[in-house]
Amino acid sequence: MVGDSRLQLAVGADNERDRRAVRRWAELAADLEVADAVEWRGYVADDEMADHYRAASVFALPSRYEPFGMTAVEAMACGTPTVITVHGGLQEHIEFGVHALYGDPNRPAEFAAMLSLPLLYERLREHLSVEGARLARTEFGWRGIAKQTATLLDGVRDEHQRRRRIEPAGQAG
Repeated sequence: MVGDSRLQLAVGADNERDRRAVRRWAELAADLEVADAVEWRGYVADDEMADHYRAASVFALPSRYEPFGMTAVEAMACGTPTVITVHGGLQEHIEFGVHALYGDPNRPAEFAAMLSLPLLYERLREHLSVEGARLARTEFGWRGIAKQTATLLDGVRDEHQRRRRIEPAGQAG
């Protein structure tokens, strides 16, 4: 970890399988001799999430598979520098080094390096904070979602009209 950094984990375990996973992580932290630097927060209610995002120095989404990554968008909207996985859909919307950083969680040294950059470089941290929040609010706020939906519907309409123009007479469906 960088300097006197502390790792805070907000982990909700509402079933036995998840509780076993949390226990394994705690054991791993002890085995790696970093348990004193890890704070286990437990479950965080939805109405408290923004405060937790804003309090973090950096947010990590190290999933090995992540269809989208809404938690990363939430963290970005709160101005938290964010490091996401390369294995997911959100990466398609992110400009590396502008909105967020990304790395491969299957390559721990690479992902750790990405996590350390905002902690080491204040200008990068500030830039990711401002631009990540801007992207999250413009692309993934209600107006951004409405604009994307309208664009999608326009494309469907245009494709439908194009197909109607090229279908031979008598074969329209």
